[in-house]
Amino acid sequence: MSRSKVLDTNDNAPAFAESAYSFDVAENAGRGWRVGRVEARDDDLGANGLLSYSVVSDWANDVFALNPNTGVFTLTARLDYEEVSVVQSLEICYLRKNTGYGKHSAAILPDFLIIYLRKSFYCLPLPLPPTV
Repeated sequence: MSRSKVLDTNDNAPAFAESAYSFDVAENAGRGWRVGRVEARDDDLGANGLLSYSVVSDWANDVFALNPNTGVFTLTARLDYEEVSVVQSLEICYLRKNTGYGKHSAAILPDFLIIYLRKSFYCLPLPLPPTV
């Protein structure tokens, strides 16, 4: 009786768990704020199924950090709604790839919506109580 071992051929491309991701970020969120998480899977086995997340956009790397192992985005810079006045909804493309032989990758455009916060508040005088 002979035994044979079947090896994985890395024939599956990685896929994201959701077809789209959207994260709302308040413009006063501090550095280190956990913005959100993306998730992907690969049906290959062993090293062929290992995943790594990365940000493609140079601008995005200045604003967000993406944990290559967990897919968690954190804020690395101060946000200001007015500084992104043309596009308050920022799209960042990143790739996720497995590390086995014959690498495959997938891309998605998460949508980051910067939420405007009013910066000035007005104090309205209350009417004085009538004097006796």
